[in-house]
Order: sequence, then C-alpha cells, then structure tokens
Amino acid sequence: GVVNVDSYYVTEPNVENVVDDLRIWSARILSDDEIAKFVSDIFLPEVPYLEWKDGKLVPAELPLGSYELVTSETRTLSDGWYVVKDEIVIEADGQGDNLTVSGHAKLILCDGASLTVTGYYEHPGIEVLPDNELSIYGQSNGTGRLTANGRLYGAGIGGGRYGSACGTVTIN
Repeated sequence: GVVNVDSYYVTEPNVENVVDDLRIWSARILSDDEIAKFVSDIFLPEVPYLEWKDGKLVPAELPLGSYELVTSETRTLSDGWYVVKDEIVIEADGQGDNLTVSGHAKLILCDGASLTVTGYYEHPGIEVLPDNELSIYGQSNGTGRLTANGRLYGAGIGGGRYGSACGTVTIN
C-alpha cells in the first residue's frame, strides 16, 4: 500500500518503528534525506543555543518542532530557524544550486556538528541576498563548525564576483 506521509500520525513515537514503516509502506524507495526530514518532522526535540543579549552570551532554547534540520539537499534558508545536528556537506554543482538565504534565516550549529558548503563558479558558499539576513548561533561547548567556500571570486558567505551586494551576516 501507499501511505500519505502528510497524514501519517504516530501515537507512540519510536524512531526505529517509523523508519521501518516508511520503508515498508512507501510506493518507492525513500532517500536517507527524505526519511530524515519525515522523522525530524515528528521527532524535533527542543534545541538549546546561545544568543548575544545585553553584551553577553546567554542560554536560550528553540521549542519542540519549531525548526527545520539542514540536510545535504537543503538549498534555501528562508525566514525561520534551521539546525545542523550532523556532518552535512552541500556542494553546488550548477547555476542556482547554491545554499541561498532569503528572508531572516537563523542557523544553529549544534555541538559536534559541521556544515561544509561550497558554492558554484563565481558564487559564494552561502549566498545572502541583498536586504536579507543570516544569523548564526552555537551551543554551550562551541564545537559546531561551519566551513563556507566560494569558488573563483565567490566569498565564503555573502556575495559573488563583480562586487555583488549581499545582506547582513551576524555570528553570535
């Protein structure tokens, strides 16, 4: 049979059972990223992070389910919260395939996690479009890592070749 993922509900959450059910009930083979996204929609725990307030870093917490997990297939960060919990690599392999910020995106790098982003030819690794904003946060141990690489004249984070404008980047 086919399961409509949009109407799938879990009465007793158990990650292993949900992943097994998805593989069995799916009309096609789901990629690991598709399974991770579906499971994360059900099991998104609270995420602690540090933010800059009144001249110092203070603890804060994202509520249950109020963010999206960044995967290797993520290409747009728009208004809202995004969390990197694992080792994620995003490499643009064509025009328009960069990780792009549109709106005010807030990115949390969890302790022990890493995000490596490489832009396409003459583009930044993370393109922050003009009049948009990227805010980057960490956790208490400060071991989350972001590596952003531009290719041939592209910045790591910001704009591309020929002085293209970019929005605001804030690192907390």
